[in-house]
Amino acid sequence: MAVLPIVLTAADENTAIAIDVVPGQTHEALHLEPMLDATTARVPDITIGDKGFDGESQRQAIRDRGIKPVIPCKL
Repeated sequence: MAVLPIVLTAADENTAIAIDVVPGQTHEALHLEPMLDATTARVPDITIGDKGFDGESQRQAIRDRGIKPVIPCKL
């Protein structure tokens, strides 16, 4: 069975804005900036991500767009 990560941006819990299905061995964090660029004008001022998006470069990319990152740290 193939596993395909999904990267999704949403305006709220009921409204998806963009969805990207990425190859199974590709890290989803690599798709963060293109998704932000495609949807920044339509997303709120907070971006919530899972631990897969933990990293200063991802947080900075979010802050550079005037958005507050809310991402748990990997332990």
